[in-house]
Amino acid sequence: PFVRRRIVNVCSRAGRLHQVAPPLQAAFTSPHLTQDGVLVLADQFVDDVAHMRHREHGWSDTMYGVSKLGAIALTRVQAREYAGDGVAVLACCPGYCVTDMTSQKGNKTAAEGADTPVWLAVGLDDNTAARTSGAFFGERQELQW
Repeated sequence: PFVRRRIVNVCSRAGRLHQVAPPLQAAFTSPHLTQDGVLVLADQFVDDVAHMRHREHGWSDTMYGVSKLGAIALTRVQAREYAGDGVAVLACCPGYCVTDMTSQKGNKTAAEGADTPVWLAVGLDDNTAARTSGAFFGERQELQW
């Protein structure tokens, strides 16, 4: 039977690491970060926004971007945690798609945006998936986070 042991998290280039200050970059990329740790960072952001101190604490102004940053960090954590089970965990950006979310202003159709997530789920060979588990992709290419 055709079985791929993959988790594909659909994220966004808006979640790039450079949007937060170096201390937060270090926290999000720590090899010791856990799933609970990602939640702690997300809660810290929400609290900092609520108290209007997010900028002084090194966060960006975009909730969407920080949520996607957290999703990419979670991908990396899950890749470490599930590696022993033979599960590849990958993140990707579908691109700027013509959808209601973009007010129909994207430059890709939804079908074109689905190409990379579907390719990661079922088209990428198992050896490459295992080797790149935890990576971030767009247009079928590994991207720098």
